[in-house]
Amino acid sequence: MSTEALVEIDLQGKLKRVASGKVRDVFEIDSETLLFVASDRISAYDVIMKNVSEADIQFCSIGLSQVFNLFPYL
Repeated sequence: MSTEALVEIDLQGKLKRVASGKVRDVFEIDSETLLFVASDRISAYDVIMKNVSEADIQFCSIGLSQVFNLFPYL
């Protein structure tokens, strides 16, 4: 088992990538068939960011709470 983090699905150009998201990539096999590849790849939110302080994170959570308070019925 590899200890390297998966950051991108690379099929080396064998299939055309139609879409890509945080956990899913979609490739075109032919005009009628799509291949969905789901992964548990790493994102910026999955690691501890060394240049972000605890105060920054607390400030972000306060800001998000205030935004959600503006839209209580979403």
